[in-house]
Amino acid sequence: MSAVMPKMDGIAATRAIKKNHPSAKVILMSEGSGLHLPEEADALLIRPFRYKDLCESVEQVLQMA
Repeated sequence: MSAVMPKMDGIAATRAIKKNHPSAKVILMSEGSGLHLPEEADALLIRPFRYKDLCESVEQVLQMA
């Protein structure tokens, strides 16, 4: 899985966030099917997704707290 970002990819950014803020919740967004949820992330949304899917993912991740 890769993410196009200027300084680091999405997985590296997630690792940095979790290192500095272990209780932070991270939802990754990516294009393409067949991708899996990396262990560093709490949820994964595949684009294109519906607003309802985003809301459900946020609700699910917040319940993990």
